[in-house]
Amino acid sequence: MVNNLYQLNKNLKALCISFLIVLSIGVAMGMAYIYLTTSMTIDGTETRYAGDNMPNDFDPDIDVLENPPKSALELVSHAHSHIIMFSFIFFLTALLFEKNSFIKGKWKRFLMIEAFISILITFGGFFLIRFIDREFSYLVITSSGIMYLSYYIMVAVCLYELIFVKNKVPKGE
Repeated sequence: MVNNLYQLNKNLKALCISFLIVLSIGVAMGMAYIYLTTSMTIDGTETRYAGDNMPNDFDPDIDVLENPPKSALELVSHAHSHIIMFSFIFFLTALLFEKNSFIKGKWKRFLMIEAFISILITFGGFFLIRFIDREFSYLVITSSGIMYLSYYIMVAVCLYELIFVKNKVPKGE
């Protein structure tokens, strides 16, 4: 019975490796998009969701904000699609990660579950930035950083085991 990633046959190993690499490229493209839209800064994140700070002499009849605040509809649409997609990404990655032979016990469980908590904090945080206080940008950046770190740790461990750990055949078989 196959209990660990390194015990998979070559076809399944190739499938898992291909999946993790392509999925990680997609996740990296998402991170590039975040960089391009927020510069991965507190100010950039605040501006992206809460809009530009209004100058004292702002006249809504003649002035236009370069970055208007996101509407509730835009935030719901953004959160809805991202929460669903990230849930699938982390569920599938965690299924593979669960079969790794390196990380065990509480650390394994933490890495598998943490991303789901960070999904809710990150995407819920956009509403907090927009409607409560711009300072929630710190929470969003921290939770998303932990989320991506968890993801890449799980992927790295899985890829290492799939590529470099060989299945030892017991003597006499």
